[in-house]
Formats: sequence, structure tokens, C-alpha cells
Amino acid sequence: MHKLDGRAKAMVVTPSRLHAVRYLLECRRQIEEKGYRDMDVLVAFSGEVEDEGNTYTEVKLNKTKSGETVQEKQLPEVFRSDDFGMLIVAEKYQTGFDEPLLHTMFVDKKLSGVKAVQTLSRLNRTMRRKQDTFVLDFVNTAEEIKASFEPYYEETVLEQETDPNVIAQVFFSGKDQAAGDIGALKATIRPAEDRYRRWKTRRRNLFKTTLTQVCRMFDKDIHKFSVYAKFLAMTLPKG
Repeated sequence: MHKLDGRAKAMVVTPSRLHAVRYLLECRRQIEEKGYRDMDVLVAFSGEVEDEGNTYTEVKLNKTKSGETVQEKQLPEVFRSDDFGMLIVAEKYQTGFDEPLLHTMFVDKKLSGVKAVQTLSRLNRTMRRKQDTFVLDFVNTAEEIKASFEPYYEETVLEQETDPNVIAQVFFSGKDQAAGDIGALKATIRPAEDRYRRWKTRRRNLFKTTLTQVCRMFDKDIHKFSVYAKFLAMTLPKG
């Protein structure tokens, strides 16, 4: 909620309309219980949902701060306002929804193939000051998501934390370079590159100067780090 100058928004992807309704009611209960004044939530699903003798619809559940009903066509615009920070969805808005403020996604639904790509790609819309996105997935494994993306990209590498050991493992593998090796190296080094690009010139220069002084030592870990540092130094922007 502190991203994008406090305007960042989140989406909760649920496995059914009933789940969406129950998520919404629980979120609102906790918002009220904890006394939050700076957040509210909307829901998106089709048709009617029956639960414990109550009938729910999207329109009945979504209200503005002033108590006005949010019609289905109004929902994207209302969600874009500063009054709402989270949208809970069941099927709807997982495709074709272009909201640059959408930064975070909570996934509680099995995703695969093109559906996984379309859903997670809701976060890809760019805007000024948007430097990252975040997905918290409770259901799908990293391998399953990777498999879903691979048909659409020549090289799919899921970024973990920057780890010099990954660079060293490829560098010292003793085998001929495979097609995916450069992609693996670049994906591993990219988080450091992105941090570097956000720095001001003075800090960049100091970092570059220090980085090129990292030398190989008899210590195995320092040796690995020197390989990482050398590769990073070559990939940093020139000038």
C-alpha cells in the first residue's frame, strides 16, 4: 500500500464466486475490527451467490464511501479512485483489465497455461514510478507457473534473490554453453542491474569503482563472488 506514492492496488484471485463473497465479507470484518480508515475493498463476480440463506450480487455488495451503489460498468473507474485498494475477483478481470496502479496479486486459485499468463500479466501495465510488482501465490508451484509461461517466451527464468552461486555454477559447470545459460545468467544479474539504474550518478560511480576491485582469493566464496562481480560489471550501463 506504500508503493506508487500510496496509490498502489492489489487483486485477490479466488477459485469461485462463493470464495469471492466470503473473502470480501471477511476483509470488511477485519477492516472494521482493526479500525482501518485508509483502505476498502471491492468484489467482482457474475450472477448471484447463495450462502447461508443470503443472496449476494456484485452490485449489491459494492458501495462507494458515500453509500452509492457501484454499477458493473463503473467498477474499474471506482477501483482506480483513492477510496479502494483491493479488488477480489472470481473469473472477472483476469483478462483484458488494464489498470497501471495494480501492483500486487494474491492468488488462491489453480492457474495453468494461457490463463496463468493472462492473469499474472494484469500486473504488467506500466506507469511512472512503478518499478516492481509482487505476487503471493498460495496454490501454484514455481515450476507450474514457469511451464505456463514457457510457450510464450524464448527464455523463462523465475527471478529469486540475487545469488552469486548461480553465476558461479554456470561459469564453472565445465560443459559447453547451452542455449538457456545466457538467459539464466542475465535473469540472475537483473535485480542488481535494476537497483543500480535507480541510483544517482555519484553512487553509481562509487559502486562501479569498488566492484572492479573485487579480486579472486583462495577463499572459495570470495572466488565465486568475484565471478559474479566481473559479470555484473560487464552488464552495467556504460557512460
